Amino acid sequence: MKAKSLNTKSEKKLKLVIGVIFLLYLIVLSRAFYIQIIAGEDYVKRVLADFPKGRIIKITSYRGSILDKNGQPLAISLPTVSVYAFPKLIQNKEVLANRLSKILNTQESQILNILNSKYRFVWIARHVPESDKGLIEQAILDTDNSKGVGIQNDFKRFYPNKNVASNLIGFVGWDGKGLDGMEYALNKYLGGKPIDVMTLFAPKEGRMVLRPLSIEDAGTQNDVYLTIDMGVQSIVEDIKNKIVKDFNPKGVAIVVEDVKTGNILGMATYPDFDPNHYSQYPQRDWRNSAVTDVFEPGSVMKPFFLGYAMAKGYIHRGETCNAHGGKADFYGHEVTDVEHNGILTMSQILIVSSNVCAMKVASHLTREDAQNVVNLFNLVKPYNIVPGEQSGILPNFYYPINRMFATIGQGIAINALNLANGYAALATDNLVKPHIIRKVVNPLGQVIYHENVDIINKDIYPKSTIDWLHYALEQVVEQGTGTAAKSKHFTIAGKTGTSQIFNFKTGHYSWRKVVAVFAGFFPVSNPRFSAVIVAYDPHPKNGALAWGGSVSAPYFKELVDRISFYYALKPDKMASK
Repeated sequence: MKAKSLNTKSEKKLKLVIGVIFLLYLIVLSRAFYIQIIAGEDYVKRVLADFPKGRIIKITSYRGSILDKNGQPLAISLPTVSVYAFPKLIQNKEVLANRLSKILNTQESQILNILNSKYRFVWIARHVPESDKGLIEQAILDTDNSKGVGIQNDFKRFYPNKNVASNLIGFVGWDGKGLDGMEYALNKYLGGKPIDVMTLFAPKEGRMVLRPLSIEDAGTQNDVYLTIDMGVQSIVEDIKNKIVKDFNPKGVAIVVEDVKTGNILGMATYPDFDPNHYSQYPQRDWRNSAVTDVFEPGSVMKPFFLGYAMAKGYIHRGETCNAHGGKADFYGHEVTDVEHNGILTMSQILIVSSNVCAMKVASHLTREDAQNVVNLFNLVKPYNIVPGEQSGILPNFYYPINRMFATIGQGIAINALNLANGYAALATDNLVKPHIIRKVVNPLGQVIYHENVDIINKDIYPKSTIDWLHYALEQVVEQGTGTAAKSKHFTIAGKTGTSQIFNFKTGHYSWRKVVAVFAGFFPVSNPRFSAVIVAYDPHPKNGALAWGGSVSAPYFKELVDRISFYYALKPDKMASK
């Protein structure tokens, strides 16, 4: 009986001890929960104020991927490691610096300077390939520095295509947050915010991490699919590089759009940069000039204004216009054509690009008419789908001369994106809002956002007017100023544009410095795509004057053929013999 009583007392004591331990565990756990979850960063920082050996370090976390429409990676997060140290606790510094220099491919003296730092905490290397982790750990162990040097898992943003679409995609900073381009615009979807990791260090015990790296700490990491098609993007990048090589322009912008959905399939600009090393480039190279730079577009504006005049009944298809040999005076301003044009039909005004007759047609337009043209095609207001979009510039349409000059693309400034979308509207007679984001997919594979076709203005012009514009713009390419864009396989409707760059020092337009443009859509029989090629201040090698028809038009032909064959479109015209 006595033995049984002792056993009973022992069991009670054991249960009491276990209960006390469990209670203490709950207290510690609840305190840790309070510190990490409820009190948050402010509380942690107050605690650290009482611990001179404490430190909060920021770690880059996982960030969702940016992909093209077909899932090809444009920006991804790669797992890496970062190496840190507490300089006062490091032993065998010279040996350690020598070992790490060979692994990290860094000068030994540079690492030794870091190890001799007066700071309490230092980073030896950030975002080292994860494959080097084992070698680093061995070097730490071999030099007896497991308490003074550590490794933290983190992530590094990687752009596998380097300069391709770089001005559109943008880049992230050292902390993993988007700083420019779509990386900046998509921060709320991609997540990847920097994580604060709290460390308390004691020489004997080593480090203790109260808030370890956790993917959940970085918010929701969604994958974002852009409307960009890497097949199309590769084509426009190649064409951009050819223009740069052949004409040495100060800038190039190319935009390709699906006219029915508004999806931007390709957007390339020059200068460009490698976002993996963005800090090595001047900031001007980061700029996406397809949306940030507005320019006087020249004669590519004529179809919008002449189409409006015909839709309103101010002109008729069978009418003619006297260009007076390609020279006329308007309110004291002498306006000339490139050729000595005489009597022209309405179609020929576009085909030969007569400034004189275009301005005569524009004389019928009222102030309200001119503003309606701009609004119907949204030529100057930003769509706010890409960071950095700039509004266009309009003259005061109160004055008739300004309405006339706007018709030939002078005194009005727009960007390449708005121009490409305007020509998409000429192709379909519907103004569709352009899109750059196709869909957003959460970590569970669920689509939480999907782009929809958004028609802003429907049936802009009567069908007869649209048919006339399609015919006239096709003839621009077949027999007019845009013959260099003529394809043997596909019908193209387009317009050349050449505008002089204004010299603010002299107060006059330059005859040598121009913006050379070609804008159009294809195939005419069933429009699928619109595109714009803009070359800023190109320099022909033969010293000749640069024109939209000689600089941009030939590359538009190549763009049409390559994109059409990429999408396996059936040629809609017979090859010329």
